Amino acid sequence: MAFCVRLRSPVPTTCVLVYVDLVHDQARQGESVQIVEAVNARSAEATGSRSNPLLAELRQATEISHQAIERNPRLKQLFTSDLSVTAYRQLLADLLGFYEPVEAQLDCAALLLSDADRKAIALTTEGRWKTPWLRHDLRNLGLSDEAIAGLPRAPRSECPGIEGLPSVIGCLYVLEGATLGGKLISRQIESCLDITAANGGRFYHGYGPDNGPMWGRFRQQLANLDMDASQTAKITTAAVETFSALDRWLMREE
Repeated sequence: MAFCVRLRSPVPTTCVLVYVDLVHDQARQGESVQIVEAVNARSAEATGSRSNPLLAELRQATEISHQAIERNPRLKQLFTSDLSVTAYRQLLADLLGFYEPVEAQLDCAALLLSDADRKAIALTTEGRWKTPWLRHDLRNLGLSDEAIAGLPRAPRSECPGIEGLPSVIGCLYVLEGATLGGKLISRQIESCLDITAANGGRFYHGYGPDNGPMWGRFRQQLANLDMDASQTAKITTAAVETFSALDRWLMREE
């Protein structure tokens, strides 16, 4: 038996939730004994931000946007007892519709950067795109390549504005934070739907055991950046826009 509770966390994830198991022998006696798995990144993130001014700025600037997307019904449904494979697959389809054009914009923006700026984000972008994971999941959940190609994509006007290094960093902050929090959702969908990374849960599985190290490298990348106040403002604006754009896209009316 399992249920879920919400936990406020400073980690910038889309829908950070804590998975809770009930102790079986006591649950049989009707007691709801909760064993809550701590979010390991929580303490590490709080400690890291004290020595990383840019990370601290991002956390503060995106707090309201972060809370807003955590209330998004499309994401909250992942932790409902009646979650269906159909609803889960539709969510992945909509996430593909957002991630694919956004990651394409990130690629284009990176190509237009100066050599110095491109070097600054070399480790940040390498191997971090999520579109292949979403396509993999949708195929495993029964969609053909033709069907995947026909899914709605967010037009440029509904995506965050990405132009220049600051906006690239701000957008990546949101996408990477979402991946860090995905491991909790990965356990939920495996428990509720028997879906693992091999058969439709690759996106939320993220980097697997490397989720923490990958976030740590990204965090270090932020610490290494030499940004003035104007550039920092552009980074935080891009992060807020990314949260808001994703929230709107998931709640759009067909």
